[in-house]
Amino acid sequence: MKTNHFLLLFVAACVLASCQTELQQATGDYSYKTSGEAVSYSATDTLRLTLPNESGTLDIVSMHTEDSVLLTFNTFGGEVYSTRGLINGKDIIFNPFERTLHIGLLTYDITVSGTARRYDETVVFDLTYRGQSQSLDRTIESTKVQTIAKRN
Repeated sequence: MKTNHFLLLFVAACVLASCQTELQQATGDYSYKTSGEAVSYSATDTLRLTLPNESGTLDIVSMHTEDSVLLTFNTFGGEVYSTRGLINGKDIIFNPFERTLHIGLLTYDITVSGTARRYDETVVFDLTYRGQSQSLDRTIESTKVQTIAKRN
């Protein structure tokens, strides 16, 4: 009889341990890489651009409310930026955020928005960039930007 109780407790503990919430499964430390393409235009011309590849670390941290998280990006050799979001099943719904983007001799102030989806130990962000050059009358819009983050 004691063996049956022990076995039942053991199985219950295993089930509880494997039934982590989506929030618990998403939080953690990740390494990421971002690449993509954009169009920069002014009143007189349009340029197609390959965006510089970026690598860094991403931390997804619980805000200790039901499904809220803080996403912090730390670009290797570059800037840091963050945003808040919500975990909705496998999706991460994050607030648009501001950052700077350096392409050649130009620096753009951009707004980043998009979607993210978690696949096991990987998060895939499909991003949209839109912004203005700091020094010229040029607008930038992304046509395809993706970030792949793998859990460390």
